[in-house]
Amino acid sequence: MKKALSLIVSALFVVITLSASASATAPDTTASQTSSEGISPQEVTPPLEVTAAPEHPAADGQPAASTESEVSTGEEPTDTSFIEKERVLLAYYGHPNSRYMGIVGRHSLPELVERVQATAKTYQDVLPEYQVVPAIYLIYGTVQPAGNILCMRDEMVSRYIEYAAEHNVQIILDHQIGRFTLKEAMDKLLPFLKYPHVHLAVDFEWRTSRPMEEIGFVRGEELTWMQEYMSAYLQDNKLEGTRFLIFHQFKAAMVRNHAGIKTGFPQVELVHSTSGWGAPRLKRDTHAYNATITQIPTKAFKLWYYYSDKPGIHYDSPLMTPAEVAALSPQPKIIIYQ
Repeated sequence: MKKALSLIVSALFVVITLSASASATAPDTTASQTSSEGISPQEVTPPLEVTAAPEHPAADGQPAASTESEVSTGEEPTDTSFIEKERVLLAYYGHPNSRYMGIVGRHSLPELVERVQATAKTYQDVLPEYQVVPAIYLIYGTVQPAGNILCMRDEMVSRYIEYAAEHNVQIILDHQIGRFTLKEAMDKLLPFLKYPHVHLAVDFEWRTSRPMEEIGFVRGEELTWMQEYMSAYLQDNKLEGTRFLIFHQFKAAMVRNHAGIKTGFPQVELVHSTSGWGAPRLKRDTHAYNATITQIPTKAFKLWYYYSDKPGIHYDSPLMTPAEVAALSPQPKIIIYQ
């Protein structure tokens, strides 16, 4: 068992030489053991596979790119007021250089945008009372052995941000934290808020110096601080629009001291995302548990496409339909496909 885990860990931490440069700052680690009680299957980022030109055919279960005229062509300017207009964000998740960390790495950027627009249109049909807005969710900072973080090159991030803006697509940038402080992680992300269609996310699963051995967590007062810090940055720099700050949960122990959570900071909307792969029943159970954390009314929901049966690569079986996702209670304000 230890030997198998070692192989998975080794595969996970392939260095992304084409897309990243490492951070090196002071550690601040808080984590829970993987044996702590859970509420759904453990989510594990699959092995990272580097690809120089990620242009691949659709994986099983993925929607085909649409050529219908209703899909946004990007002729209208990016709109950041959707948060106040009761809209739903539909996001494709992953790393551009990994085929197995999500759908982002399985398609060229133009094809990816076409596909996420097509999926957004599918959800528009089942959520007619909302406006469904497409988004690309990038794993900006990927955890490495000993909790180090490898960040995407600025040139690559800029290419996605600029292309998304041209096609009226939102961008979410995610930092996996590793051994670094929350302030250090936020300081890497905040400068990207100069783009009005960019939102932020943090992944507390990987807030640890021992990734794959233990699962990180966050305290309520830390979530409150992060919102306050992000809000102050937006106001101090006179940046417009309300932005999402997203985090994921798939085990009860990942969020502690719920009473310490406060929301409602100017220009920041905290989003509590249900993660974890597996059967729909387990995913619904996790979402129902997350709904009990009423201090965060805005919820999200993550789904996992099937790519492979290789060990360490996870997926939902079966994948929930858009109608099933739309019927969740509370209804997700952000829907994420990995």
